[in-house]
Amino acid sequence: MNGVEYDSIAAAADAFKVSYQLVHMRLKRGWSLEQALELQDRYKKTRGEPIVAFGKSYSSIRACALAHDVKPHSLRRILIENRMGVEDAIVYLQSLSKQKAPE
Repeated sequence: MNGVEYDSIAAAADAFKVSYQLVHMRLKRGWSLEQALELQDRYKKTRGEPIVAFGKSYSSIRACALAHDVKPHSLRRILIENRMGVEDAIVYLQSLSKQKAPE
């Protein structure tokens, strides 16, 4: 890391002042060692890029979510984790909210 070799992941975590348990968990979740040690950003920054859903462009994830009656933080989480595309995520979140709605 940064031109220095460490004897173990624990030693690297200690050197970069990141909890070994946190680094270990991140590695198990598929993060690179650089990301787990917080030397490299985990997510691409998308600020300023429009979000397009169902043929309409939105200035932000929040604006898109509110226009489609889903929670902005839920839509953001799904998009950041790259689990599905914008439109699929909206349909999925809408179906979840319909399942929870009282009859």
